[in-house]
Amino acid sequence: LVSIRENGQPVNEFKYDNLNRLIQTDRCLSGDSDFVSQYFGYDSKNRLSSKASGEFTENYEYNSSGKLVIIILHFKSARDGYEWEQKTELQYSKGRISKGIISRDGIESGYFNYKYDSRGNTIERNEYSNLSDYKSKIISQIKYNYDEKINPFPISGYPFWGVSHADIIQGNNPTYSYYYNINMSMFPPQYEFSYDYNDTGLPIKEYREKLQDQSSLNIFEYEYTDK
Repeated sequence: LVSIRENGQPVNEFKYDNLNRLIQTDRCLSGDSDFVSQYFGYDSKNRLSSKASGEFTENYEYNSSGKLVIIILHFKSARDGYEWEQKTELQYSKGRISKGIISRDGIESGYFNYKYDSRGNTIERNEYSNLSDYKSKIISQIKYNYDEKINPFPISGYPFWGVSHADIIQGNNPTYSYYYNINMSMFPPQYEFSYDYNDTGLPIKEYREKLQDQSSLNIFEYEYTDK
């Protein structure tokens, strides 16, 4: 996958190294000529080791079995130097991520839990806080449904808004998405997706509809290369 066009206009480009590993994504901002880039790094075993975009850097650590066990997110403001760090320690059950313990600047602050479909795709990730004001409340929530075709995105958990989550597994293509955050001032956005596929089962065209506004059908075209 090398590019995506939305309603005929370029919105995403993907760049690879000589080992065919994704090393950069460029996402065009809506109605603007500017774009936002993400950069990906790998360790000696070809595992994703880092991701950087703007003022955010994320690093990944693995156990002896090769499972992702630690995600460290670091932020540093280019304007005033303010910085913070969040660490997520992942736990597994039956080979799948079951819980992520979140620490902010060394203090445990909350956790994620996860649900999966029968093919191992993440269908739900819920975030909870340890703070007394938010205890037992869902702080953020992501939900997905999927088709049975191959997801062409080289980095797992690369959702349509362009922010990848290394702890979200998406081997197939999302057909529904939902995102909620406790600080939202609007209804949680929900989308439905359908696809046209090529002969190898990869999506070549995506039809995306926002359920709160059924007149907003956007069409995305996927471009591939044989290299």
